[in-house]
Amino acid sequence: MTTLRTAGSLLLLLTFAAGGCGTTRVSSRSEPGLAGMQFRNAAVVVSPDTGPSFEAARRAGETSLVRLLPEFGLHETYQLLPADTILDPASMKRWAKDRGYDGLLFVWYDSSTSKALPPLEGVDAGSVHRVSYGASIVALGTDRELWSARIERGNDALSPKDLKAVSRVVAKELRKARPRT
Repeated sequence: MTTLRTAGSLLLLLTFAAGGCGTTRVSSRSEPGLAGMQFRNAAVVVSPDTGPSFEAARRAGETSLVRLLPEFGLHETYQLLPADTILDPASMKRWAKDRGYDGLLFVWYDSSTSKALPPLEGVDAGSVHRVSYGASIVALGTDRELWSARIERGNDALSPKDLKAVSRVVAKELRKARPRT
């Protein structure tokens, strides 16, 4: 009976771990105007959570998006934005518009949660960490949000590698909403 209970406990733990380990969930919406929108000069801003790898993560995310979405005419901004700039959607829209950009793709850290898993018979305690990001693309001339998404990643470490993965998800979702012509 103990072996059966231990096997059941391990199966339960694996089920919990699989739910938070490297999973990505995305919900997005787009406006009909996205399909025909052509940007001449669009800014891309990636704003990870603060931390020791903030600049490296930001650079990795922006560089990935520029490479993955050439049809959007994106330009990296990590070298242009002053370090003390507040990276929120309203501030970024003003900043980009003031500098002559006609579009803005903004990806930002939204929130994170951690859940402790109790120890089970013969298995140590663990935890599941989930990080949420927001993303949107805005036509600055009309101040209209054409696309937005919420990306939730399990066990994301907010590292440059994880921001590259988020960038790939953003590119994939944008391509679904606006296929290449």
